[in-house]
Amino acid sequence: MTRSAALPSQDDPVQLVRAAHACADARPADAERLYARAIALDPADVAARVGHGRVCLQLGRLSEAMTSLEAALARAPEDAVANLLFGRLALRLHEPALAVQHFQRLLHVQPGSEAGRVALAHALVAQGRGEEALRAIGALIEANPRSELGWLAAGIVQEQLCRDEGAAEAYEAALEVAPQSPAARYHRAFLRLRAGDFSAGLRDYEARFDAGFVPRPPSPAAVWDGAEVAHLLVFAEQGLGDAIHFCRFVPMAAARVKRLTLVAPAPLVELFSRCLGVPVIAAGAGLPRHDAQVSLMSLPQALLLGRSASVWPGPYLHASLRPAQGLQLARNPGQLRCGLVWAASPAHPTEATPYTRRSCALRDLAPLLDLPGIDWYSLQLGPAAREIDGNGWQSRVVDLAPRLHSLDDTASVVAQLDAVVSVDTAVAHLAGALGQPLHLLLPQAANWQWQRGDHTAWYPGARLHRQIRAGDWSAPVASVGEALRQEAGVPAL
Repeated sequence: MTRSAALPSQDDPVQLVRAAHACADARPADAERLYARAIALDPADVAARVGHGRVCLQLGRLSEAMTSLEAALARAPEDAVANLLFGRLALRLHEPALAVQHFQRLLHVQPGSEAGRVALAHALVAQGRGEEALRAIGALIEANPRSELGWLAAGIVQEQLCRDEGAAEAYEAALEVAPQSPAARYHRAFLRLRAGDFSAGLRDYEARFDAGFVPRPPSPAAVWDGAEVAHLLVFAEQGLGDAIHFCRFVPMAAARVKRLTLVAPAPLVELFSRCLGVPVIAAGAGLPRHDAQVSLMSLPQALLLGRSASVWPGPYLHASLRPAQGLQLARNPGQLRCGLVWAASPAHPTEATPYTRRSCALRDLAPLLDLPGIDWYSLQLGPAAREIDGNGWQSRVVDLAPRLHSLDDTASVVAQLDAVVSVDTAVAHLAGALGQPLHLLLPQAANWQWQRGDHTAWYPGARLHRQIRAGDWSAPVASVGEALRQEAGVPAL
């Protein structure tokens, strides 16, 4: 464990829980181990179970979160925090009705709980009832105009409804109530970045650590300020797509220091090692001696890039010149070769509401599979890949999942394709970073990287196809179909 998160000297559950509480926001992985040890010593400890459920939820380990929270609620069914967390877990599992039950139980115990009222509003959003949610939040704010939590919720819901002006006003109101609010600055960052105000947006985005949305790097070294140091350690953060998006800044940082090492998720190590010109080690491995550290997504701010952060540097990742055996795709004369990805991780927070949900079902893309002149290759991994067999579409889509063991393998395939059709996943970022044509299917309230409109400065080769109605993929799929018809030279119907 790092820094002050060392295990207490005594096997005392009370001390373990206290130590875990102290590091839960900044170092949830350390806290998880402490809570787990406390539970092993005293399985009936409700505080340990609730704390363990909270950090597992933060880490995306949903099944473990459920186990701990169910155990806590079995012993203390009226526990307010346990009900709040279980409701949030239910939202992540796409069970908003179950979430409502737990939020209502919380409000039965604590009728004045603002956290409970806001959580209930978010459950309405998860059911596609955004306007009702706004009315509920408005009632909370009317009762307490100085509710930071209420104004934050008003901003978040309006963002999901694509009302950026109203969201901005709500975040400013939250900052009037709580001028140092890291959560308000963090959410305001998305609005600013989406609008192209990178200087202000990148400054605000640094609040993600204090707001508890992202763990700090597991290093006691000083945070890098852009000056020359002997050895800089850069830690990838959040998802694989975020790492691919922001690794473009690694060579710029490397030019300012004597030595730079990148710590990245294991599936990216081979690809990044070959492309970025710096040593890359897998997250979780032992860390080398270093003088400074920085999170990968903080590099644009440390480098003071401002608006130039989004300037396209040209393709900054490249595929191996010698694809592994089984990854060389046949070329059928007159046919386009297109890759397909339709589902993000079900554990991602965006999957909780129809306004932000990135994933679709393979059957939603059936009109694309019917297009003549295209050979389809699935790059989908995980349980969603089974939808090919489930639909009986083995003759319509070549399933490459068994051959893809890393994102380096995926890059080898993407480089051979004429286009990639993907929802917002790491493969979409990979296609963009390789400079390959990308048709990106986006929910109504897309992530900030995709800005507004049908193009983004981050990946000039990408064309963006957005939902018109939350949860309805028919319009973006039709738009992709028309674009592919033109690329394949197929007359319109």
